[in-house]
Amino acid sequence: MNAAAACGAIIETPQGILFVSRKYDPKKGLLDLPGGFIDLHERVEVAIRRELQEELMFVPDNLEFFASFPNDYEYDGINYTTLDLYFYSKIDYMPNATASDDANEIFYVKREDIDVNSLAFKSSINIINTLLGN
Repeated sequence: MNAAAACGAIIETPQGILFVSRKYDPKKGLLDLPGGFIDLHERVEVAIRRELQEELMFVPDNLEFFASFPNDYEYDGINYTTLDLYFYSKIDYMPNATASDDANEIFYVKREDIDVNSLAFKSSINIINTLLGN
């Protein structure tokens, strides 16, 4: 079985890293980095911008590939193996972002205040630990 491709973004702002609370299962209500599945025949560079526009109504100009991690995504009793490709953007202003689509609410968390146990998925925990040097 091959892994499904997904993408996410670490957007670092003056008030902290942008997280969303998940609007739907799996892991409804938990914190996550914005992103989602890559469509069939879609380039990841296009997918991350589409996903950010759908979830945040905002896309930073300076997205750069950061790292990738495998993930287990259980939905409707089925476990899907994914490969999550993460991008990073540091901006020096507060974005005009609005929670939309799969995002219920937006939160900004300073690096030192991030509790990885509050994150929805293993790949999000791994990417934040990598960012923080843990």
